[in-house]
Amino acid sequence: MGGGFKIGDIVKFDIIDKQFVSDGFAMGGIHNCGVNELEIFSKIDIETFPSWRDFKRPATKVKHGSYAMIIRKVGSPLLITDSYEEKWKLYDVYEIFTTHLTKRQVFAFNIIRAF
Repeated sequence: MGGGFKIGDIVKFDIIDKQFVSDGFAMGGIHNCGVNELEIFSKIDIETFPSWRDFKRPATKVKHGSYAMIIRKVGSPLLITDSYEEKWKLYDVYEIFTTHLTKRQVFAFNIIRAF
């Protein structure tokens, strides 16, 4: 599980078998995605997650193992109250710059350090 990323860190997408967390929550869009792909969005609404309206378009489809750069930590969903426990860090949201030249947001669950 990823976590504790800093501005400028280069990360890789970790997507295979990780489109959903064990709690059943979606980590992004999966429409027309293979097991090695995930749609990531311009905004993840941390005030409402988990709900049916958390992901705001536009979206970018990324592949497992592709790279991105951390721009900033957005925060943790407000409905996850034990955010200081290690197990909840997978829900931390980061803003990233993708190799598609798009700025998007992603959960820590789906990124790992590249180096």
